[in-house]
Amino acid sequence: MDIERLSAENEMLRSRLSGLTDAILRISEDLDLDVVLQEVVDGARMLTGARYGAITTLDGAGELQDVLFSGLSPEDEQMVVGYERGMELFRYLSGMDEPLRTSDFVAHLESVGFDGFQPHMGSFLGAQIRVRDRQVGAIFVGEKHDGSEFTHADEEAVEMFASQAAMALTNARRYGDEQRAMADLQALVSTSPVGCWWWTLPLRRSSWRTGRRAA
Repeated sequence: MDIERLSAENEMLRSRLSGLTDAILRISEDLDLDVVLQEVVDGARMLTGARYGAITTLDGAGELQDVLFSGLSPEDEQMVVGYERGMELFRYLSGMDEPLRTSDFVAHLESVGFDGFQPHMGSFLGAQIRVRDRQVGAIFVGEKHDGSEFTHADEEAVEMFASQAAMALTNARRYGDEQRAMADLQALVSTSPVGCWWWTLPLRRSSWRTGRRAA
């Protein structure tokens, strides 16, 4: 029996690691921020067998920036969005220092002062997304398809995934910033007088900055 149990546990571990690898690869394939956010929350649901998921991001000042859902019906999503303390709730969840794993999410919310949250949700797991020591968001999953509770193994998997998601989100934001800067520069060049022709000569500009003469 012990051999059978160990064999089953090893197979489950291999399956989880394979799923984690696949999820990491998917979030690394695109640099569009909206796509990456969706892939992250979908990947977290897949890893844990969750019905529902959400992801939040925080800006440089620690304020809530993005909220994206996965698996919610239009009606359930409207209830979440329509919750009168919704923004405050997501700030609370996104700002937690440690992962949150509970068998009764609504009861937990009521215990910290958030009454009347709908839809009703039992099992819940949330983990932080950090870049170095700075928290940049959080991943949440709720209600397993098989009705079981989230486990410590689920928590570890989501935490590992969140660390990879942090890098993917950072790369996507950097790429977006670079694209916007390039578009702004192109717009400036296209509308500037002829006297700004030197923007097309990066070698000369580099030489000026370093003090060397251009060839």
